[in-house]
Amino acid sequence: MLGLSIRVKTSTDDEYEGQIYAYDPKLNCVVLQCPSAIPPGVNSSGSQKYDFRILKINFLKDVIQLPNRKSSADINANINSSTNSLQSTNGQSSTNNNVFSTIVPSVGYVQMDRIQAKEIQSVKDTQAALARIGVGVTQEAQDIFDAMSKTLPCRWHKESIIVLDEVIINPPYDINNCKTSKTVSSTELLARVQKVLEGEKRRLANGRRDANGWLSSTNGL
Repeated sequence: MLGLSIRVKTSTDDEYEGQIYAYDPKLNCVVLQCPSAIPPGVNSSGSQKYDFRILKINFLKDVIQLPNRKSSADINANINSSTNSLQSTNGQSSTNNNVFSTIVPSVGYVQMDRIQAKEIQSVKDTQAALARIGVGVTQEAQDIFDAMSKTLPCRWHKESIIVLDEVIINPPYDINNCKTSKTVSSTELLARVQKVLEGEKRRLANGRRDANGWLSSTNGL
C-alpha cells in the first residue's frame, strides 16, 4: 500500500490528498506525503516540495483511492487500482483500519526451483571460497596460494599447496620444496610450477619492499 495515492476527509471536513508514506496499524495512524502549497524558494532547485501529515485513521470520514496515479514512492507496482470509498457513519469512519488492510498488492508467482538453485550455488561458492583459505598457515603462504591460483588450479592439503593435483609445494614454499612423480609429463609440469612460484615470490617480495619503503618515508615526515 505504500505509495498509494488517496484523498481523505477528516471528521472536521478537512480534505488532504497525497501518497501513503507510512501506515502503523498499532498506532492506528497513516502518514500522507502531500505536495506542499508553499512555492519553491529563490535559492531552491525548483523541485517539488512535500508536506507530511500524520492522521489518526478513526478520525477519517472518507478515504478514496485515486485511480490512474503514478506514484513516485510506489514500491508495490501491482496494487489494485480500483477506487475504495468509505461512507461516513455518524461522523465516524465505518471501517477504521480496514480500508488500508484491504488494499493488498498482488504477489507474483515465486519460482522455488530458481530460488533453490541459487541457494545451492551460493553454498557451493561459499564452500569454494572457504577451501581457498589455508588453516594454520602464514600470511606469506596464503599470499603465495592466492597468487598462484590466479594462473594454476590450486588447493590446500593441510599446510601444503597442491597444484593441478600433481605437484605439491611444502613449506617454506621455495622451488626446492616442489615435488611430483618422475614421469616425463610430471617433470615438465614441475618445471612450469617452479617457474610460476619463483616469479610470484619475487613479485610478492618486491611488493613488500615497496610497502616498507613507503612506510619508512612516511614515518620520516
